[in-house]
Amino acid sequence: MARAALLVAWAATTAATNGTLTRQDFRYTYLLGDVVPFEGKPRCVAYDAAALAKLDYDQVCLRKYSTGCTWPKLPGQTSAKLPGPGTYCDPVLIQTGCKHCATNSMYNYFKTHPQIAVNLKKPLKLAHLEFTAANRLRTLYRTFFKPQGATPTFPVDVSENVLMEPLATLRNIPINFPKVKALVHLRKPLDRDMSLVYTTEPEVYHGIFLKDLKSGDFKKRWDREAHCYADHVEELRRVLGPGKVLVAETQRLFWHRDEVFDEILKFAGLPPFSLKLPKVVSCKAERYKGTYAGCYSGASRVAA
Repeated sequence: MARAALLVAWAATTAATNGTLTRQDFRYTYLLGDVVPFEGKPRCVAYDAAALAKLDYDQVCLRKYSTGCTWPKLPGQTSAKLPGPGTYCDPVLIQTGCKHCATNSMYNYFKTHPQIAVNLKKPLKLAHLEFTAANRLRTLYRTFFKPQGATPTFPVDVSENVLMEPLATLRNIPINFPKVKALVHLRKPLDRDMSLVYTTEPEVYHGIFLKDLKSGDFKKRWDREAHCYADHVEELRRVLGPGKVLVAETQRLFWHRDEVFDEILKFAGLPPFSLKLPKVVSCKAERYKGTYAGCYSGASRVAA
C-alpha cells in the first residue's frame, strides 16, 4: 500500500515538474549540462524483519558515530530503535559536500520540507562505496532513511564531504543509484575558514587565521582545495552524466536562500516549498578588513 501511494505521489509530482529544464532555468545555481534529464520514480524495496536482521550496522555506525546507530523515535514508537520492516527507497538527490559549505544548513532546510526524508544520521557518506550482495550495504544504506508511511516522502542524502573521497570511488554512485542526481556546494577556502568562527573560540581562531595568512599555509590549502574541487566536480559530472549535477555556491544560498532552494527542488524533481526564513548577510569578517573581502554582496565568489 505504501509503495502504491508513493508511485501515485511521484506521478503527481513529476507531472507538475516534468517540463524540460534547461541551463537557462537556473539563475542562482549552476547546472553542469544543458538539460536536466527526467529520471522517473526512485527504486523502492520492501524489507521484512528477517532481511533487516542480517544487517551489520556496527560496520558503519560504531566506526563513524560515537553514539552508535541510535535512530530518532518514529511515530508510534515509545523508544528509539533500529529500523523495522517497511518499504525503503533510493535517494533522488545526494548532497556531496563540501564540509563547512552549508551542509548543516541544507540538512535543516530539507528537514522542513514535509515530502522529503533526510538521512537519519549525518554525515552518511555511504553512496560512493561498492555495494555488493555480500556486504548488504545497499539495504543498510536505504534504512538510514525513514520507511514510507501514509504520506509518501522522497529520500535526500545530505552528506558533507563525499567530494573529498578518492576519485575512483565516485563512479560507484551511479552504479548504486542510476537515477540519482547530485548537489554540490562550493565555497572559497577563505570563506570556509571563516565559517569556523561559529565552532571555534574567536580569539583562538583569530590567531590561527592571521598565522596562516602570514605563513602561506592558507595559499597552500587554497591551491589544494581548488584542485580537489576541479577534479572531483568534473569526475562527478562525468560519471553521472550531463544535467545531473547542480552547483550551489554557499554565499548565494545564504543571500538568495529561497531562490536557490527552489532551483534545487526543481532540479531534483521535488515539490516546491518555501522556507520563509530571513535573509542571511555574511558579515562575520568585519574585523579582518584589509585581509578579507568583508560582507558578501550576493555576487558569485567561485565563478569569478
